[in-house]
Amino acid sequence: MQTKKISSQNATTILNILSTVILQGLAFISSPYFSRTLGTANFGIVSVYTTWVQVVSIIFGLRINGVLIMGQNEYPEEKQKGFQSSIMFLSIAAYAFFSLITIGVTGFLLQSSFHMVLLILLHGFGQCCVSFANSKFTNEFKADANFILSVLMSVSTIVLSVILIRNTPTAINYWGRIYGEVIPYLIAGIIIAAFVLARGKLFINTAYWKFCIPLAVPMVFHTLAGIVLNQSDRVMLQNMTTDSVVGIYSLAYTFSNVLFVCWSALNNSWVPFFYEHMRRSQLALMKKKAMNYTELFCVITCGFILLTPEVYHIFASRDYWSGTSMIPLLAIGTFFIFLYSFPVNYEIFYKQTKMIAYASVLGAACNIILNYFLIKTAGGYGAAIATLLSYILQFLLHHINAKKISSKNKDYSFKIIEFCPYILTIAVISLLCTLSMPGIIRWILALAAGTFEVYRMARRRSIF
Repeated sequence: MQTKKISSQNATTILNILSTVILQGLAFISSPYFSRTLGTANFGIVSVYTTWVQVVSIIFGLRINGVLIMGQNEYPEEKQKGFQSSIMFLSIAAYAFFSLITIGVTGFLLQSSFHMVLLILLHGFGQCCVSFANSKFTNEFKADANFILSVLMSVSTIVLSVILIRNTPTAINYWGRIYGEVIPYLIAGIIIAAFVLARGKLFINTAYWKFCIPLAVPMVFHTLAGIVLNQSDRVMLQNMTTDSVVGIYSLAYTFSNVLFVCWSALNNSWVPFFYEHMRRSQLALMKKKAMNYTELFCVITCGFILLTPEVYHIFASRDYWSGTSMIPLLAIGTFFIFLYSFPVNYEIFYKQTKMIAYASVLGAACNIILNYFLIKTAGGYGAAIATLLSYILQFLLHHINAKKISSKNKDYSFKIIEFCPYILTIAVISLLCTLSMPGIIRWILALAAGTFEVYRMARRRSIF
């Protein structure tokens, strides 16, 4: 029975990892095609459009998907369909309200941009609903459904975009890319919303709404703060340095996002098991798996850093190679994102979303301040240092918050000292790589570390 359960957990984890890797991987692989086909100006238009879609989806939809797991912890199984239906309707109603205001203001003040604004709203709605479905499937251990949805969205948006771009005049071919994203997301959003509402058959429930709104609104600020932290460095580099520096830093950041994708995939798999162990008060088992998870991601991070010089030099032309030294700093920053996910998941379990927003906003503010001073002295390298320091601050703030919450229940057992050996290992590897460790030694170390971790997982017959 235990072996069957572990196999099920491993299958769920692998499918969740594949879902995220496919979703992010296809976007990553297709980026060179779209950047070349669209050209710099039109690619820039699409980039700005995508940022606005992300912001609108988060604010107008109230970031409702972030409350799903809290509702799962709060209400019994028989009430879940009604709860999900009611908060989905709340999200749609809020989105419609804000959209009508936006359409009215745009139609009056910015008539020339009305077409673009309308597409942003439609795309944002679809993205909001797809995010809801992703969270729902993840929390309910429906990794197969999440996998199918991820593949369908990735393939359909890329294929339709390519078809539309080829049939659109070059000067305005950005519309092909935009419509290629809007149409699949809008169709998927309508289907998902209809499915959730028809399944739950409950639209307005004031008890569910009163539970949802105070928890969802802080998550809006938390998510927006994350966007600010991720984007402010490039905006400030553009204003304080040259376009060349921005380009070098941006490509290094894009490359380091491969590690972030790995974390995102693993985190999507880890979170449902974490909450399941917390609900059952299986603290010792949860702690054991968490340390296995930490070891795994430490090995992945070290391997990424060790292999970066050669792989990045294949990925990027020689003009961008000066950004190689920034990547270890960005990789360590991603490891601190991984670390702060432990206290953040704990804060979510206890519905302390205000604490989450507080720490995230402070981290974003810190990043802006540090960027101002460090970019002046060290350019793109300074921006990378500012990003790392901001993520370290976020980890410390979230850890302190979790300890405060745990003062009564004593069920947050993580200690900073337990993470120090992993942090130190990654820091040493980064320093050695920066000091030009011979390539053959780096690749041997990466292979040895990977082999060791595969052996460890095979021995325990579990990824975590």
